[in-house]
Amino acid sequence: MFDKMSLQSKVNIFYPPLPANSEDNCFWRKPAGCAHNLAISNAASRADGPILLICEDNESVEQSIQELKYFSLNKNFKVFSLPDWETLPYDIFSPHQDIISERLSALYHLPEFDRGVLVISITSLMHWLPPQKYISANSLELKVGQRLSISQIREQMILAGYQAVESVLEHGEFAVRGSIIDIYPMGSRLPFRVDLFDDQIDSLRMFDPETQRSLEKVKEIKLLPGREYPLDDTGIANFRNAFHELFDIDFRQCPLYQDVSAGIDTPGLEYYLGIFFDNLNSLFDFLPSTTIICHEGDLQKAGEQFWENITRLYKDRQVDRYRPILDPDTVFIRIDQIMSNFKNYREIEIKDHADAFDLETMPLPDLSSEMQLKKPFIALQKLISKNRERILFCAETAGRKETLLETLKYIGIKP
Repeated sequence: MFDKMSLQSKVNIFYPPLPANSEDNCFWRKPAGCAHNLAISNAASRADGPILLICEDNESVEQSIQELKYFSLNKNFKVFSLPDWETLPYDIFSPHQDIISERLSALYHLPEFDRGVLVISITSLMHWLPPQKYISANSLELKVGQRLSISQIREQMILAGYQAVESVLEHGEFAVRGSIIDIYPMGSRLPFRVDLFDDQIDSLRMFDPETQRSLEKVKEIKLLPGREYPLDDTGIANFRNAFHELFDIDFRQCPLYQDVSAGIDTPGLEYYLGIFFDNLNSLFDFLPSTTIICHEGDLQKAGEQFWENITRLYKDRQVDRYRPILDPDTVFIRIDQIMSNFKNYREIEIKDHADAFDLETMPLPDLSSEMQLKKPFIALQKLISKNRERILFCAETAGRKETLLETLKYIGIKP
């Protein structure tokens, strides 16, 4: 909650102002370096709902995730992302299994997302998503002591989009060896080994996919669907019916149509998501009303550029008569539709604005060493001598940490 009379004042970055309601935007002037993500982490600690951080591009998403996780250590909330597919619009390739796994995990946990920070790029936000009920309805729980038929679980795994292999190495794979079933669930950090005694689960263990060695035991595991679209009877029927309505071609000459009809998970089906379901959701359908939307950069411009790229690729890829593609509005959400949803939520904009709060921070001075001088680290020494506050030194690796410690030791500082 903030007071209009206090705008333009300097505020403590550890207690950043929050918007009172969806009618009043709260502006933060962008502070130095990565301090805005420190402010977002602190805001998430105080807010009565989750924060959706929208970035201009995928690089900003990755950087924000790293910084937010660092600033949010030991805080009782989660920082995660809904990653981009990392494919071009209308690509004939599917995203990497690890990306699909992370996306499905994020979508599965969104209904319970009441605190924390979700980070997404504006281009990812412009994709339609499967309905909320698809993820929950197609998830499976396995518990120790549960009765389980190998033939039944094999059929369920294939139907859910998992691939049968000899040895499980990646997300979305499973293997059956006698009474042992290895599964690498989507959204899981490690794969699991299911050991059966007759038709009952005797034990569940995590295992290392590289060494295949069993690790610690668990009591239950959650199996998410292996993809964002269904290849069950209903999904295939929806696809076929829509294909017949939309495209005037000889379906016998269309490999894509024939593959889906046979239940084959052919690459690039993500861009046909809209005809597997009766309706789709946007990310906003997954968010609680208490969500605070936070964003920086020119999202409107980034979204318009992405839409131009979509329409250009749509025209370019219509040359293949026997791989017809869906029109952009069936696959993507226009930027104006996205921006119009912001008004339903409280909003923080990180930008220079007449009414912006100044999150009181200062950029670091140039601390470069001058090895030709008698005191090569004089800039660092001056900073330390003038600053009465605690100073945190960070190093990227253990090796650089040792180098930094030697440097500090050289100027008489022992952390």
